[in-house]
Amino acid sequence: EFRRGDLITFPAGMKCTWEILEDVEKYFDFQ
Repeated sequence: EFRRGDLITFPAGMKCTWEILEDVEKYFDFQ
């Protein structure tokens, strides 16, 4: 479970499906 202020990182090439239960503010950094 993600909470406000969490930093979430994903490995390159990862594929996933999200089940969105409430609005979240997202910031992306593609390197």
